[in-house]
Amino acid sequence: MWILFVIIGIYAFIIAFGILELLFFILPVKILKHAYKSEPIDPPEFYVKSFVFHIHTEFSYDSLGKPEDVETARKEEAIDYVIITDHENLHYKCFENDHTIVGKEEKITTEKGIVGSLITVEDLKVVAHPFKKKYIWRLEKTKDLVVEIIDLRDAVIISKFTMFWRYIGSIIPKIFLKKRIYRFFAPALTPEVYIKKYFEQGWRNPVIGGLDHHVKIYVREVGIRLLIPSYKWSFGMLRNFVFSKSKLETKKDIIENIKKGNTVISFVDRPSFFFEKENRVLAYLPYENSFCILYEEGMPKSTFVGSYASFEKPKKPSFVIAYSYMFNIKNIYFGVKPIALSNIILP
Repeated sequence: MWILFVIIGIYAFIIAFGILELLFFILPVKILKHAYKSEPIDPPEFYVKSFVFHIHTEFSYDSLGKPEDVETARKEEAIDYVIITDHENLHYKCFENDHTIVGKEEKITTEKGIVGSLITVEDLKVVAHPFKKKYIWRLEKTKDLVVEIIDLRDAVIISKFTMFWRYIGSIIPKIFLKKRIYRFFAPALTPEVYIKKYFEQGWRNPVIGGLDHHVKIYVREVGIRLLIPSYKWSFGMLRNFVFSKSKLETKKDIIENIKKGNTVISFVDRPSFFFEKENRVLAYLPYENSFCILYEEGMPKSTFVGSYASFEKPKKPSFVIAYSYMFNIKNIYFGVKPIALSNIILP
């Protein structure tokens, strides 16, 4: 009799795991109503560089990663620049090279306690953790600030249950998908949620995506190097692209364009472009199975399906989020994953 129970248990496990694998690929699902299709758009003529932002190393009191680990991950993920932001110090400048930019993260305190967390990189000022209760910005929202609208570490912690089941579901697919497996974790980040929080707090500033990467476990022996979490994992999940009509030749060029909002937050290793032309907002995406949604003050306004989009310029502050999908049945889209988030679009 017990053999029968074992056999039933094995079959039940196989069926349950099969359902989990299926859900891993086809969730989440979006229903698009009144979606349009744009005529093809010529690719924009921009100079483009990639960078990751908000990285902590062994020079932060709560991280263990070493400069060589950062550089290894940068090369493996083909990132142009890494912006290091250790807590209250610039010690990483001793290891700075042509592909690293060094700043620092500091808590701002008054007699009322912590009133915000600020990252400074030369004259660039970025409000970090703006939606984390402990660090909500309680100072003046001046025009020179940039907002870290997505903090990868915070987003992963908030969506830990979704991230956990996606991790379990990735055990088999990651054998075959390798680097592309990162894309299947992006749905847990829900950029549309952070857009709403951004407007609820009254922001109208340029935005950036940060990793807030801390290495918590570090094992190093001959032939063994184990980092948990790995820099490579974060670099693969979220990066920024900076673009400019003029050449991006120096680190100062990168910083100046970040301050101007000439950036796109990307959840894939290919750039998406959002730009204005003839009183329209155009999108040029890296995948054919894609769609874009314009979120006006945090609310979905209009949608385009395909790798091109052409929106009427919004009358209120807006963002565009680009998504990819696996397949669709009429207006139901399966396996939806965010590709990119534009910077803020002002009237």
